[in-house]
Amino acid sequence: MVKKVAKEKIKILKTGILNRSSGFTLIELAIVIMILGIILSIAAPKLPKPEILRIKSEIRELKALITLLYDEALIKKNFYRLNYDISNGRYWVTILQKNKEYVKDTNILKREKELPSNLKFEDIITTHAGKKMEGITFSQFFPSGFVEETFIHLKSSKGKYLTLHILPLTGEVKSYEGYKEERAENIY
Repeated sequence: MVKKVAKEKIKILKTGILNRSSGFTLIELAIVIMILGIILSIAAPKLPKPEILRIKSEIRELKALITLLYDEALIKKNFYRLNYDISNGRYWVTILQKNKEYVKDTNILKREKELPSNLKFEDIITTHAGKKMEGITFSQFFPSGFVEETFIHLKSSKGKYLTLHILPLTGEVKSYEGYKEERAENIY
């Protein structure tokens, strides 16, 4: 009779073991969720905010457009202007026609663009016009491979300044955090 009881206990234990392996306990799930929460609380502050991503994207697009205009002016032997509407936060490209008038370029890459709502032109400094804080001004791109030195000062909605500096001899665009006005002759 003792042997029967032992056999039944074994069967019960085996059944219990088999049932336990089919899922997780509540404590195991709680520990995993707690670990994930700790990892996310450490990683989340390091992720860039959407508004910062939009500003960086806009600056990359503007830099790419400036490089494109420099190259096209040189290759196509034509005059281009990058026009800025400082007050309304817009910019667009015009090209010199045979009748000596500048008209908007209809190329999709050079279409009129508007700065994101969290970014605005603070001022633009060009060789021909000096410092402009409102209205419309432009940067001139020449067919000889020269571009008018320009400082584009942008201000974010958080009050931070960004400077884009177009170098006259190379068309290269330098970007700086903060407000900078150092002339090209002081850089080289």
